Amino acid sequence: MAYEICDASPKAKAKIASYEDTKGVEAQLTHQRALYPWPMLAIGKAFAVPLAEGNEASLRNGAASYGKKTGKRFTVIRHSEHGCFEVARIA
Repeated sequence: MAYEICDASPKAKAKIASYEDTKGVEAQLTHQRALYPWPMLAIGKAFAVPLAEGNEASLRNGAASYGKKTGKRFTVIRHSEHGCFEVARIA
């Protein structure tokens, strides 16, 4: 399943210290088995995963792991009122 990239929520944007992006983004996913679009997120952008399709611990672990490899920072926010997890790039 492909997840659409959109603007981050105000809750996620509050965690952003600077919109200066020294790491950049990739134009497309380079790995054919990639489930989430981690490389394509710019600072202030996010993707949403429905609660039924995602696991919060797995998303947090993936965000930390990918962030450690690339030097980027992500946040995972649970939006129960919208029925989804938001994964946003914050640095």
